[in-house]
Amino acid sequence: MKSWKKLKIYLAETDRWQHQPLYKVIIEKARQHQLAGATVTLAIEGFGANFQLRTSNILALSDNLPIIIAIVDNEEKIREFYQEIKEMITGKLAILEPVEVLQYDP
Repeated sequence: MKSWKKLKIYLAETDRWQHQPLYKVIIEKARQHQLAGATVTLAIEGFGANFQLRTSNILALSDNLPIIIAIVDNEEKIREFYQEIKEMITGKLAILEPVEVLQYDP
């Protein structure tokens, strides 16, 4: 039985890695690693360690909204993947949580 985990990475819309959007680089690496699934979500509001509020409120004119990447696979593959990307996400928040997969049809 697989020990399923979900890696969640919290970024900002403007974060880059080698001149490319960081979320795109991470998603492509997850695809190359053939992880079970990955999703990028653009949040409408949030803040990080510096407590700077980022919002989609038109009056705030924010162009740096929060992004959450969620990646699911077994613990071994997730931890191996994290080792490859951890340099890219220095200063960001990454969490690992157990999940119960009810259905997965590769």
